[in-house]
Amino acid sequence: MPIKASSAESLLTNLPATGLSPAEFAAVMKRMAELEEKMVIMNKKPASMPPEKEQMLNTTITRADDLEKQLLATKKVQHYSLCALKVYNLKAEQSQLLGAFG
Repeated sequence: MPIKASSAESLLTNLPATGLSPAEFAAVMKRMAELEEKMVIMNKKPASMPPEKEQMLNTTITRADDLEKQLLATKKVQHYSLCALKVYNLKAEQSQLLGAFG
């Protein structure tokens, strides 16, 4: 919300001991009002991205999705391999036990 002229004038007449002259304070207040106007204008504009940046972002997201799928597939293969190794080790232990008692 922009600063009202009446409140700026009352601040000018009742300046706290800041070391600013009334002219400096008026310049700061004017600059703040200009910045507020620019912010209001910027806030009204919809957020947009240049097409080339959007394409780059979409490509990166697609690549990340592909990598995630590959990682999931790798985890499944790893799990399968660990299970197969456990079965192999159990059979080897069973074979050793049977050989020792047989």
